[in-house]
Amino acid sequence: MPSTLTPDAAAALDGPDWLSARRADAAALAVETAPPSPSEEVWRYSRVAELELDRYHPATRPADGVPPAVRALVEPIADRAGLVVLRNGWLVHTDLSEEATAAGVTITALADLGSDAAPPEPESFDLFGLLGVAHAPSPLLIDVPAGAVLAHPLVVVEWVDEADAAVFTRVHVRLGADAEARQSSGSCAVGNTVPAAEKIGASPPVAALSSA
Repeated sequence: MPSTLTPDAAAALDGPDWLSARRADAAALAVETAPPSPSEEVWRYSRVAELELDRYHPATRPADGVPPAVRALVEPIADRAGLVVLRNGWLVHTDLSEEATAAGVTITALADLGSDAAPPEPESFDLFGLLGVAHAPSPLLIDVPAGAVLAHPLVVVEWVDEADAAVFTRVHVRLGADAEARQSSGSCAVGNTVPAAEKIGASPPVAALSSA
């Protein structure tokens, strides 16, 4: 268990009681969970055993707004249903096209949802998945209602530019019956970034360790 990614650090994140409880449960399980090992098939060809997790700290909250480098990155994707920008794990920008808005698509921070409307988490995670649930500062729900058909992709950018930061994101995508949508996701980092979690299903835990 990294000495910096503690239950107290998870408890310091803002959110309603149900989200704080979810984070606390995941943080408590992370304390008891061993790090992944190259002996596991999914990590077999990785360098996960070389990670020194204690050197990384929770990412600090950046200013809102799209960083200029991200704006240049997404500018060629002119036809898009929407844009989500997460900077060092924190939500700094969202927008939806007229097409997506008319179709009833929403992008909502889990902190703004009640527990009955929040998407569930998978029942089983490794250490990085648990840390993602515990320490993602801006978990999101992209909701595409039944029957909605989006001709253009929803673009999600995960931008990492803080040195020695452990960055976690949680982006849930919920598709209604007969809905059609494409999500184009990209993780970009300034400096060396080591992916630290795999994506699982429609509710991916994503983490990065930045040594910029």
